[in-house]
Amino acid sequence: MNFIKNKYLDRVPLSFQCKQLILGSILGDGSLRLLKDYKNCCFFIRHSIRQKEYFLWKVSLLNEISTPKSVQIQKPSGFSSNEKLIYKSSANDSLTLLFKFLYKNNKLNIQRRWLNFLNPFGLLIWWLDDGSIINSGRRGVLCTDSFQKESLLLICRFLLITFHIECKVYHYNRKSNNKTYWRIYFSGINLKKFLKLIAPELETPSMIYKFKIVYNDINLQQRWISDFSCLLKNDSLKNSFFKLYNKSENDIVQ
Repeated sequence: MNFIKNKYLDRVPLSFQCKQLILGSILGDGSLRLLKDYKNCCFFIRHSIRQKEYFLWKVSLLNEISTPKSVQIQKPSGFSSNEKLIYKSSANDSLTLLFKFLYKNNKLNIQRRWLNFLNPFGLLIWWLDDGSIINSGRRGVLCTDSFQKESLLLICRFLLITFHIECKVYHYNRKSNNKTYWRIYFSGINLKKFLKLIAPELETPSMIYKFKIVYNDINLQQRWISDFSCLLKNDSLKNSFFKLYNKSENDIVQ
């Protein structure tokens, strides 16, 4: 699959994988920040201790911007009783270049000129950060509460044109503050197409639950399990996927 190159992003002296991880993360649970009294930007990630495997896998791919003190543990706060894992990169001029290109007035600025650079690995990071399967496993949602509707419509257009995946933007009313937010939803064949697109990039078995689609029809269920498991890159991932359905590989084959 060919992706539109971006001359600005191509010149940023970071590895292609590192840039994809950052792009996927800033759509999800990560951010680029220019801290007070800092000349250059830092990249931040925060996850619950329950997602330790996924967090450490991300960190392992960021060696080029990491320091010995990049990983920290934050005590429980707010509504969560779980500790948080924090990643803070070095203050890096390459990250400052990204920040200037991707942000406007200190807020992420969704534009096609950099969305076109995003590949299935970047989309995987976004899904693992903010994606969930809902409605008994037949609908998917990206929790994009911090984005405006217009930005989400632009993302949907990008997914349709680039990957031929259709998604919709719907509002979500949060009762706790009586505010309206906007989220991206996938359903039916488009949910399956999206999950199949990013599946070959997955490496963390603990996150396999983000791909559990449930059917009432046993034949459709078996077909999904069989088709999807073939896209996973190793036996550990496949075994974790089969366990979601309390099945072994032999059960699927039979």
